Amino acid sequence: MNLRSANIAKIHMAKAQLGWDDDRYRSFLLGVTGKFSCSELTLEETAIALEHLQKQGFQVKVKGRSTPPKNTPQQRKIWRLWYLLREHSYTSGSAKALNAFIKKTVGVERIEWLTPPQANAVIEGLKAICQREGVRLD
Repeated sequence: MNLRSANIAKIHMAKAQLGWDDDRYRSFLLGVTGKFSCSELTLEETAIALEHLQKQGFQVKVKGRSTPPKNTPQQRKIWRLWYLLREHSYTSGSAKALNAFIKKTVGVERIEWLTPPQANAVIEGLKAICQREGVRLD
């Protein structure tokens, strides 16, 4: 399987993972690439479509992985700020509540799906809450 074919397979996995119907999927492809079908896409266009799908929350699942991926430094910082706010009774500190905050802030469903710029936006949002609530960050 060549890279273009692998990318097309990932695009179709993303469609299923995101729960898109055919109309939503074709509208997305048209908006991102100007084409209605993956069969018309070049390798570069498949890469562009995948990048946009990841921003929508698509995450490639690796077969055979027995442990979840480690948190990135940004994710660890988000959790530290979130727990700091919990200590000051601003939040429950739960993962569900954090994911709701992330969705409200950057439109992504889960912390694991954040891109680095989105993670930065969440960090800055949490810092702003800390500042507003008088929570020291040292």
